[in-house]
Amino acid sequence: MGWHLSRSSHPSELSQSLSISTRGYTLTQELIRLSSHPASLPAEPSSSPRPCFKPEYDIYSFGLVLLEIGLWESLPFVRQRCQSDEDFREQVKGKYCDRLLPKMGVIYWEATRRCLWNDFDRAPREGVGFDDVDARADGGVGGGGEASLVRAFERQVVSELERCVA
Repeated sequence: MGWHLSRSSHPSELSQSLSISTRGYTLTQELIRLSSHPASLPAEPSSSPRPCFKPEYDIYSFGLVLLEIGLWESLPFVRQRCQSDEDFREQVKGKYCDRLLPKMGVIYWEATRRCLWNDFDRAPREGVGFDDVDARADGGVGGGGEASLVRAFERQVVSELERCVA
């Protein structure tokens, strides 16, 4: 796991950045926008600063990757079939996510749905207290909410996806 260790949760940390000199800037910028959590994007494309990093943003993006794999369709292709960015965001969480159920099965669909909706049961497993989970998950950094999200993600997405069979 270790997502909570991959980057700092410090308020100055950005979720993503893109240099203006990046080759294929416009295409890359569009791909980042499509694969990012809506709350992680600035209100205006040219405004700054970008919102700070939150683990939920990466989990949402992971859900979009699961969606692309399960549907075998790219986000730009899905976006073309939607009327607006808002419509795209609604449809990936609804219509397109639901298309995974018959194609990929309940486990994969549920893991993807949890990531896209940030729908995690953050209660600890039986026999493990909140304090134990928080202390093990991130050493107390980021508070109990982040630690419980990390554990819930591990239990309800990663461990569940390990059960998928072809």
